[in-house]
Amino acid sequence: HWPEDGVEDVTLAVTEAVTNVVEHAYHDHDPGSIHLYAWITPAARPVTPDGIPASPATGGAPKEGRKVTVVVSDNGRWHPERRTVDLNGHRGRGIAMMTALMAAVHVQRASNGTTVVLVSSASLG
Repeated sequence: HWPEDGVEDVTLAVTEAVTNVVEHAYHDHDPGSIHLYAWITPAARPVTPDGIPASPATGGAPKEGRKVTVVVSDNGRWHPERRTVDLNGHRGRGIAMMTALMAAVHVQRASNGTTVVLVSSASLG
């Protein structure tokens, strides 16, 4: 069982990534697809400066820890000039929000689409 607050963080970050595809990827193009892949893996234990896995007593993650990785991708075209500008400050915070919710966020834009990789914090669930 995954802790409820962790589920909410992952759900909100994934929703934001998919919403970005809907709003930006196929703006001036034929409809396109959204690819979403997700998996759960054991969380890696942190290592000491010597490269030795840290124990739980020194802040290392327990062996039961898990993390969720989600990849959201499209084949559209994103252009900076198409960004939605909101002078009232109600839009344009998606990547910052995903970054606040997840342990890692990687965005790769290319001429053949965009890929967003979201990695959750470790959970004992």
